[in-house]
Parts: sequence; structure tokens; C-alpha cells
Amino acid sequence: VMLDNDKNEWSKLCRHGQAGAGYACGLWSLFHIVSVGVKERHKAVLGARDRVSTAHAARTLRDYIANFMGCRECQDRFLEMYDNCGFQHCTRFDQQVVDKRKRGKNIPPPPETWEEFTLWLWEVHNDVNQQLVMDEIAIKEGGREATAEELNSMLWPKAETCSACRDDGFNWNRKQILQHLTTEYWPGGVHNFRYVVLDKKIPTDAVPARRRKWNFFDVFLCGCSIASLLYWFMKRRHLAITGRHKKFENDFVNVNDYRYVMHHSR
Repeated sequence: VMLDNDKNEWSKLCRHGQAGAGYACGLWSLFHIVSVGVKERHKAVLGARDRVSTAHAARTLRDYIANFMGCRECQDRFLEMYDNCGFQHCTRFDQQVVDKRKRGKNIPPPPETWEEFTLWLWEVHNDVNQQLVMDEIAIKEGGREATAEELNSMLWPKAETCSACRDDGFNWNRKQILQHLTTEYWPGGVHNFRYVVLDKKIPTDAVPARRRKWNFFDVFLCGCSIASLLYWFMKRRHLAITGRHKKFENDFVNVNDYRYVMHHSR
């Protein structure tokens, strides 16, 4: 689903034998990579962890489509679906868990909640495929409705690519679907694991001054200022006790006296 390095065009899997085709396929592949990445990489995020929640990731995807999707009809359909809690994402992406034993303090969400964004996007993609075949048949055949067999033919993954994704009753196996998507869009697991630190900036006017916490830089500057004042005070006290400042005054030669001596010595 990526660009061929030599020819700078979409791979055969995305072109489907059509010259210049492949953009929509590549875009969906990117979306799926992001959805699997949220599941795989959320543990590596430090700081503002709410910015990698399933709800935040889905909202970011929604805003991207709203601003950059080239197909206006595709854009309108997706936004209508999302803004009306399509495929129950309003409840499926709720990861906030409150532990009553800890006075209502939030606790980390259950591990399975991180899988919902990946599975939700897969469901949305299948629905889009079915909508496309319905529109195509209706246009080409004078408004005829697509049959159940025609609609099922658009669902993926196919049996030849994931035989365990469906049982004998033609029902989806969510665990196998998730494993297939991870293998397809996140092969080999996480490479070059690194932590990602996200800062959650809070306006200073929103925090009362008496409750504002000092950071390391503030403490360092304050310490340097106190140390400088203490050094100056101790030096002055030492000079006052030892009288060294008087010695400096006796050793000092006045410029006018020096000029007077030099004039009369000629």
C-alpha cells in the first residue's frame, strides 16, 4: 500500500490495475496505521496522556478529514456518521475509569479499551466499502438495490487472507480481526522504542499565584541570588573585622600629590 520507490506511484495492491489510482487506498492505510499505533504506542507517552486517548485520536482523525479530505461527498458522509456517534464511538471511546475506593481518583483505563479505536475504524471502512458498491449499482442499474451477497463481497479481510477472522456462522472474531490488523499495519511490532513527552501547558492566569509551583529554573535563579547576596555580606563583614580596607587607603597615592612632588623635583 506504499509508494513504489523506483516509479514513484502507488503499489499494485492500491492501484487495482488502474493507472493513477491508489490515493484513497493509501489514505485509508495511513488511517489504519494511526489506529494501530495508538494501541501499540500509548504506553510510551509521558505527560499529557489525554492527548493519546482513543477519543482524542478519533477526534483528530475527524478534524483531518473535515479539513483535508479531497472528496467532498466522502467528507460529508464521514462527518455525518462521526458527529452522530456512528458505530457507538461516543461510548466505546470513553476510557475514564473512576475508582470509588480512592475518593473518585481516575485510574488507568483497562487494556482492552485501547483496541476500540482500531476495531471502530475497521468497521467504518467496511461500511464505506458497502456504501460505494450500493451507489455504483444504483447508478449503473437504474436504482437497483444491492443484494446481501454483493454487500458481503465488499467486506474485508477476505477468507483467503484471514481464515480465522470469521467462524462457521459467518460472524466476525474480534480478537482475530485485531491480530490481523496489527500484523498488516504494524508488522514486527514497535521498532526503535522511544518515550514521547507531551507537555500540557496551563495558562499562568488560570493558576492562583499562592498555589503556583516553582520549577527547577526558578529555584536555581533564586538560589544564585541568595548566594550572591550572602557572599557580598560576608566579604564586607570580613573587611570590617580585619581592617584591610584601611591598608588599601594608605597605599593609595593621590594623583594631585604625585603631580606636586614631580613639579618641585625639577
